[in-house]
Amino acid sequence: QLPGAPEFGFDLARLLGKSKAYGVKVMADLVAGAVGRFRGSAQLLNHAEVVKLADALAAVNATAELLGRYRVRELADRAHVWKGVDAPPDVPFARFAAEPVGVMVTPEAAVEYFLSLNPELGIDPKRYGAAQRRAAFTLASSTNEQLTARVQKAIADAIEGNTGAADATASVRRTLEAAGVSPRNPQYSEMVFRTNAMDSFQQGAYEEGTHPDVAETFPCWQYLGIDDDRAGADHRP
Repeated sequence: QLPGAPEFGFDLARLLGKSKAYGVKVMADLVAGAVGRFRGSAQLLNHAEVVKLADALAAVNATAELLGRYRVRELADRAHVWKGVDAPPDVPFARFAAEPVGVMVTPEAAVEYFLSLNPELGIDPKRYGAAQRRAAFTLASSTNEQLTARVQKAIADAIEGNTGAADATASVRRTLEAAGVSPRNPQYSEMVFRTNAMDSFQQGAYEEGTHPDVAETFPCWQYLGIDDDRAGADHRP
């Protein structure tokens, strides 16, 4: 732990909270439109809707991944100053924390922002967005399968419980709430974006930490876990 190193969780939550809310709304809007025409077969979202969901995932994941990379670079700069290693006197410690940040709705917007903070991040800006979109499309396709199953179950439960209604709008609302993708119950959609964002943040931090520019600054890493019943048996060791 470097003297004066900030608690990164607050900044992470602040930036990714906005991004997650954006992604949750995109998913809710897409699913709401799809449920109205869904007849219980095939996939819930069509190809165009999967692409839109993938775009939202790519934007959120890119923001998280680049934040992980930026944090490692900031820690490296702090370590150089702390140890007396030659470093510029105006290292922008916690520059991100001091700036108001809006939602970055594309990977390219995230690249532009974080490279403005630190142009040394170990990415290829020309290929980064396309790579994020390819990975996000796979995630969106898998999410579509899960959404389809959730909506099918919600519809089946409604029929079994005889809770159908002539009001189509009310029926769609109940289905979305049961599936966990409505504004009143966004449990599933929040889980999707939160989990993928955290995975991206950790991956970005790890990859940047192994970059030749800073690898010697981080000869070892310490992983901290919650050692209680929330930790899975495979994660605890």
